[in-house]
Amino acid sequence: MKYEMDQLLKDVYQQEVKPDKILNQKTLRRMQMKETNDMRKFWNYKRIAVAAVLSCLVVTQGVGAAYAAINHTSILSLFSGETKEIKDQAKNLREINVKQEAGSNVKQSAYADFSVREALCDKNQVYVEAVAKPASDKYLLVPSECWSERDKFWATELKIAGEDTGKETIAQYAKRKNKTCVEVSAWVGADVATQSMDYQTEADGTLVYTITFENNAKTQKLDYTCDTIVYVPGQEDQELKSSIAFTLNDQSGKSEIVRYEPEKIQTIKGTKLVLDEVEFEKSALNMNCTIKYHTTDPNAQNWNKWIKTDDSDVNFYLLDEKGNEMDSEGGYGDDSMGKGGALTEHDQYRTAELSDTLTFLVRNCMTKEVLGTVTVKKVSK
Repeated sequence: MKYEMDQLLKDVYQQEVKPDKILNQKTLRRMQMKETNDMRKFWNYKRIAVAAVLSCLVVTQGVGAAYAAINHTSILSLFSGETKEIKDQAKNLREINVKQEAGSNVKQSAYADFSVREALCDKNQVYVEAVAKPASDKYLLVPSECWSERDKFWATELKIAGEDTGKETIAQYAKRKNKTCVEVSAWVGADVATQSMDYQTEADGTLVYTITFENNAKTQKLDYTCDTIVYVPGQEDQELKSSIAFTLNDQSGKSEIVRYEPEKIQTIKGTKLVLDEVEFEKSALNMNCTIKYHTTDPNAQNWNKWIKTDDSDVNFYLLDEKGNEMDSEGGYGDDSMGKGGALTEHDQYRTAELSDTLTFLVRNCMTKEVLGTVTVKKVSK
């Protein structure tokens, strides 16, 4: 498989086809991709192709393993591999009594009840744990991302706590357990470019969604909705919709801005791109990294022409002091071009100490070709 999802998005954009003509909400939420920094960035960077349908969704498989051996999930498991400082920060910011008001949909409740169980946020990122509890132990809740392939996807995709599903498909597992598969969806309604999602199933059948997205509001009080759908078994075109209005409180304190610039103007090898500056917004848990650059190609200094060039597939990857790529929490590019071919890429990293000199690897995320590195130095306040 050669990144079919990414190629689809690229084709959609380059053909200038309105996405609502070929992608509906349900189809989009079923699409999956491999969890790599390159593809995650490309998916988000090309989000303009599906923005009219829904905020882009990245469905990941990596987080769920941390939940397999426990009966009740915790959003803190997202930070299990982080430093003690980050773990402590996350623990202090965790909200387990989320203020919420669920919509009333009796027909939906006949199959599943949804709620926001936990959440935490800082100035840069929001993490939400939404759950769907089956109304009966005869129901197996199946995320829409798995639904169309339930006869092919292994039941391990559902990460059912305490169950050894072996080589059974989701459909085979449900049949053995004498359960009816019920397709469900949940996502947060927020003014964001992207949402990342993971899911797992607890021992009692509760389906847990862990949803992460950028905090664009940056206010102390954050209001969101968790939109939910149950598709009636056997009549999946019949959608039972509802939503949960919920409020979070950002208790993370002030953020810090750190700026970097290259020592000299330098065109990135193999491209017509020049890096201008890098800015980090450091908060309690995350760093928003804003990379400003521009194209020198006079024939691509408007968005519609730029997006069709190979240079639009180029992304920047922060390296640590040992030259290894730092794990990104996600990223995207602005869907517009400024004066003189100005462009912007946004990435998120866990909060860490930043040295006076930083190096970024430059790579074409479609071809995987490494184009080189660029170095920037901290600008004095």
